[in-house]
Amino acid sequence: MNETSTPVIIVGAGLCGLSAAYHLEAAGFKGYTMLERQPAAGGLASTDSGGGFSFDRCIHLLFTRDQYLLNLLGGGREGGGLKKFSRRSYCYTAGTYTGFPYQQHNYGLPLRVILGNILGLVRARLGAGAKNAKNYEEWIYAAFGSGIAENCMLPYSRRLWAWDLKDMSFDWAEGHMPVPTVRDTVLGALLPRKKRFGQTSEFWYPRTGGIGSLATSLLEKIPAAKVSLNASVKAVNGPAREVIMADGRRLRYETLISTMPLPELIKLLGADVPEPLRVRAAGLKYNTVHTVNLGLEGRLSGLAGSAHWIYFLDDAAVFHRLGFPCNFSKWLAPEGCCSIQAEISESERLPRNKETLIADTLRDLVKTGILGEKDILPASEGGRVRYAKLSTYAPAYVICDHARAETVAALKEFLGKYDIETRGRFGEWEYLNMDRVIMRGKDAAEAAMRKNI
Repeated sequence: MNETSTPVIIVGAGLCGLSAAYHLEAAGFKGYTMLERQPAAGGLASTDSGGGFSFDRCIHLLFTRDQYLLNLLGGGREGGGLKKFSRRSYCYTAGTYTGFPYQQHNYGLPLRVILGNILGLVRARLGAGAKNAKNYEEWIYAAFGSGIAENCMLPYSRRLWAWDLKDMSFDWAEGHMPVPTVRDTVLGALLPRKKRFGQTSEFWYPRTGGIGSLATSLLEKIPAAKVSLNASVKAVNGPAREVIMADGRRLRYETLISTMPLPELIKLLGADVPEPLRVRAAGLKYNTVHTVNLGLEGRLSGLAGSAHWIYFLDDAAVFHRLGFPCNFSKWLAPEGCCSIQAEISESERLPRNKETLIADTLRDLVKTGILGEKDILPASEGGRVRYAKLSTYAPAYVICDHARAETVAALKEFLGKYDIETRGRFGEWEYLNMDRVIMRGKDAAEAAMRKNI
């Protein structure tokens, strides 16, 4: 029997797993190994190339003011590997482009929409607030009022999550969605606002290499001998503290740091997990995100020429968000070219036809004024499109339904009995940005060292 023993095994070489490995290494703890089933590290925080263009796996940006994290990733100094941006983003609704966040940038919208947004917000402030809200939809009404809810937050959220908002909790939302004051909403309706609101007003992005360079920067700090790629886990024997590999190897551990999706980990544990917990894990919800990646000749014009991203709030377009990679880094597109990335969510409750998504996206780029009719033709036929590819990611966003929090807590408690630390967006089944994912890897490393030192 091919059996070895390692104090700490890390499963998954995405940002969370790489962070755990780095922090173990930096602390002088050498008794670990990292397993990744793919041929390269990075997970969803990777960058793929084709036709001379490069696209991240969905729109990824680093929102952080944590100097420790910036220094770790090489961006906390002038000329470092990361570049700091002041956000340029917009919303499209009612046939109009406005600033972002929508709730503080109503200037330019139809008068009836503006009045409805302001009056709804005033009524919400005079009401009971969110304390009586029972679900995400009710929380949106309580926090933003009926106008902003129905003109922005509800239609956009349904498109982003591809889910019934009444079946979602709202405990996660308050830190992600800036709730406006009445004053800011009124001022934003009277004149264009230059002030940037919210935690996303500034962000960082790699100068070269796309978002995948974040994973590369961490991987370079970890000895190559500690990383096993193309290493698939077949099963986990919790009582024996053992990871069973697809190639037959059996790896004993004292602490297992898992960053794989929580339902997948429970499946690998098999009959060691009580049936009720297996059922609850299988019931954790998520959606799928498709990206349509387009490489075009020439430059973008209008708002798209300088925008970082645009939200499409209503059904005017198949996509709910556009990103413009060429506006983050010149490295992502050939000289004299530009790029667009469209995001489209899908779930069992909002099915999509993958066969038509590229054509649907091109059509709606014309409909919303981003491109002209001739632009969407292939470059070989006198148009501008040099590259077009559809990519699909699942799980993409975890769905915070009403059962999620209790289910995750119960699963974590159970996994703790087998010395398993589950971390990361999918390991904890939580809506986490990249900065928090990296720091959760640090937390996992510290927890493992407390057990093994």
